[in-house]
Amino acid sequence: MEVKKLKFVSIWFILLCWISLAFAKVKITCPTQVSQGDVFEVVFDYSDTVDALWIEYDKKVLTLPLNKKGQTKVLLGMNIGEQKIKVLKIFYLEKDIIKKERYEISPIIKRFAVQYLTLPKKMVYFDSYTLKRIQKEKKELNFILTRITPYQLLNKIIRPVQGKVISPFGVKRVLNGNIRSYHRGVDFRAKLNTPIRSFSKGKVVLIKEMFFGGNTVVVDHGLGVYSLYMHLNRFKVKKGQIVQAGQIIGLAGKTGRATGPHLHFGLFVLGRAVNPIPLFKSN
Repeated sequence: MEVKKLKFVSIWFILLCWISLAFAKVKITCPTQVSQGDVFEVVFDYSDTVDALWIEYDKKVLTLPLNKKGQTKVLLGMNIGEQKIKVLKIFYLEKDIIKKERYEISPIIKRFAVQYLTLPKKMVYFDSYTLKRIQKEKKELNFILTRITPYQLLNKIIRPVQGKVISPFGVKRVLNGNIRSYHRGVDFRAKLNTPIRSFSKGKVVLIKEMFFGGNTVVVDHGLGVYSLYMHLNRFKVKKGQIVQAGQIIGLAGKTGRATGPHLHFGLFVLGRAVNPIPLFKSN
């Protein structure tokens, strides 16, 4: 009787140990292939035995916030011209032991369209004063978009406006016969004063009238993710304000370098522009 009881206890103890190990491991959902320029989502599921979780990607380190639900999501991006396999390193702390996992993500080579545009000369060729303004605004934007704030506000993701895409991400633009850089956002058709909504929850970090973007809003969603809204006719938020997913942040317009009313929407991850369309398809 004692032998049977001891055997039963041993089996039960082994079973409990196996269950605790199974739940202790961090489960990672990550794509193995991503198209050049696209954004992608990585999902981490973990047990309450995990005390800390951080990742290294594109030479950046992100500490991910843990929660009672046991699940954390993060947005990352594949560089538009990436040719090599990208490596995502995951680290997590469990019972004072650091554990590490490594994932490889291959770029899917993508051919981007070429767009030929003819604009008034004043929209293409600039005097020295205007060039100085353009450079100053570019530096200001880059300073904001390359910062990595430690909080994570990103939750539900929505399309900022329901209009048709009139200029996709990554298109190579030729203005008045001169080759320019690729399109770092997506242009959506939107009638004048159409409500423009926040892509997700975040903090408004810039409201400004800019030369190219006209009335511009930038929202920080945390962990290096920013959304950008250009050519607005009117602002509906203030700098420093926390906005919810779907909240109206402005009205569509044609301010800045624009020939007609539309929304230029940009998504930036770890300082790089990425194509947001895959997120709208999955949501």
